Amino acid sequence: VANTNKCEYCRTRNDVDLTNKYHYSVVNKQSEAFCPHCENKLQTIDLGIEGTFHVDRCQNCYGLFLANGKVEALLEKSVEQVFDVNLRQLDNINQDRFSPENNNKYLKCPVCQMFMGRSVFGHRSGVIVDRCRSHGIWLESGELTHLMEWKKAGGQILDIQRKNPEIAKDFDLSAFKKPVLKKPVFDNGEELSLLESVTNLLGKLLD
Repeated sequence: VANTNKCEYCRTRNDVDLTNKYHYSVVNKQSEAFCPHCENKLQTIDLGIEGTFHVDRCQNCYGLFLANGKVEALLEKSVEQVFDVNLRQLDNINQDRFSPENNNKYLKCPVCQMFMGRSVFGHRSGVIVDRCRSHGIWLESGELTHLMEWKKAGGQILDIQRKNPEIAKDFDLSAFKKPVLKKPVFDNGEELSLLESVTNLLGKLLD
């Protein structure tokens, strides 16, 4: 099925040709941060991006805690630059990955234990992240891949366009442009308006 990441027959979720799904090594089996769900200590893993790239992970629920700015950096390194938007695929990604269990619960920051704010990560991403302004962002299991798929389908372009229309000019947003009806040109080079063209056509048919 086009514009979906699930197999039509077995319903297995397929990769979306992402540049890199990282292998990791464990740096610290028990960090100072706690899982907001399981309440056990998170382990620190290194994704090895451009040297070191540390992320805290829960071994039980596989949630991730990333310092502020690291989600954006990870998306930049994991997904190739995208220049167009697939709206239908964006809708299918969000429908496939929607989980009502993660939408109504406020969580405590793994570091300071203060309740985190909740907000949509990016326009039409379908991912509501828990963010501590001082320490970072908590992602549920699967949400990082969800964001990778969102970017691959052009979601980041929509987000940039929404926040800064001037920057969005650098991208191909043809999916949002209405087709322009060209004025017909006759042999003598004279242009006619659409109304004039229709009138002339009807006149010829009725002659």
